[in-house]
Amino acid sequence: NKYNEYCLSNNLNDAVIAYRTNLKGKTNIEFAKSAFDFIKKNNGCYILISDFSSFFDYIEHNLLKNNLCKVLSVDKLEDDFYKVFKSMTRYTYIEKEIIEQYLISNGIETKESIKNNNSLFDKIPWKITKKDLSIAVAETLATTKTEGINAVNAVFEEIQKALSEGKTIDIAGFGKFEIFFRKERMGINPVTKERIMIPATKLPKFRPSQTLKNKCNNR
Repeated sequence: NKYNEYCLSNNLNDAVIAYRTNLKGKTNIEFAKSAFDFIKKNNGCYILISDFSSFFDYIEHNLLKNNLCKVLSVDKLEDDFYKVFKSMTRYTYIEKEIIEQYLISNGIETKESIKNNNSLFDKIPWKITKKDLSIAVAETLATTKTEGINAVNAVFEEIQKALSEGKTIDIAGFGKFEIFFRKERMGINPVTKERIMIPATKLPKFRPSQTLKNKCNNR
C-alpha cells in the first residue's frame, strides 16, 4: 500500500514501468492502447524511446535499497522486504575446487588428472585469446600469422580509440560498443569504513545484437 501511495503522490501511477497492485489487473497492453489512442487524437507527437536492457547491470544496489526505504518510509527494510531485495540483486557462483571435488568423488576425475592439469576443466575451451583470434583471421584470409595479429590489433585499437572519444561502435549483426557514464556518488572505504565520494567515471559496455543472441542460443 505504501508503494501505491508513493506512486499516486508522485504522479507515477500512469507510468508503465511503475509496478503496483491498485490498477485492477491493468497490464502493459492497456497502457499501450492508451498511448496509441492519445497519439491518434493529436496531430503530432514526440515519442521518447529508452533501452533498459542493461539498466540493472550498472545500478548501485545500495542506492536501490536506500530508494526503496524512501518509498516505504522506513529507515531499514523489514526482513521480508530485505529477503526479496537480496534475492533479486544477488548473483551465485560455485568455486572450481568444489566442482573438482564432486568430479573426483563420483569417479569422473582423479586427483592426479586435476593436479597434472589434465582434467575436464583443462579440456574445455573456456576462452579464446587474442592469439587464437589472430590465427583464425590469418587462416580465413589465407595470410601470415603476423598479418593476422596486425589485423586484430588494428580492430581493437580503433574500438578503444572510438570509445575513449565517447563514440559508439555499432556493428550490424554483432552488437554495439558504447560508453556508460556513472555519476559521482557516495561510497564506503572497505578498510576504514569511512564514507567517501567516488568520482564520476566512464565505463565501456557491450550490447549484443538480437542476431548474436540467437546464435548463442542456436536459433
